[in-house]
Amino acid sequence: MDELFKEYNVGNSGFEDLMMDICFTLCKTKEEWQYLVKKLGKNPTDWRKDLIMDIQKKYLQDDDAYLKMRKDDLHYGMDYWDLAEFYIGKGEQKKAAEIAEEGLIKGDGRQTELFVFLSDHYAKIRDTANLERVVKCAIKKKSASLSIRVCERSWIHTRSEIPCSLQ
Repeated sequence: MDELFKEYNVGNSGFEDLMMDICFTLCKTKEEWQYLVKKLGKNPTDWRKDLIMDIQKKYLQDDDAYLKMRKDDLHYGMDYWDLAEFYIGKGEQKKAAEIAEEGLIKGDGRQTELFVFLSDHYAKIRDTANLERVVKCAIKKKSASLSIRVCERSWIHTRSEIPCSLQ
């Protein structure tokens, strides 16, 4: 791995993804994953930080280390979605919804997953006020495909509550 990282750290070879795939294949033990985290941490970039968080979450199951890094690096909608997914995986739907809501307010860029999760979540718990708020927020974002997707999911979840004569 040390020899591979000499080339990986040079960068711009076009083989970085392949080299990282090899590193992931090489790692079998906790110690090897920790060593990879250490190697990635020596030259921190946004991409390497994402790799480290992925390793902490999936391979080391180090929730504390993952949460510390992730909470310090929330800029984009997908960052918030990554954290919300973490809480979903832990069965903490309410916490995931709080993070998704925060991501809609503070997150830049893509927010589709946050909208879809929140519309599904509020429909599932039959919170129509928040469901309507999420749909209106999606419409305000002026993304036709997002608005249609969120409205469609909202309709699917709430149509069972509409009297049969109106369907």
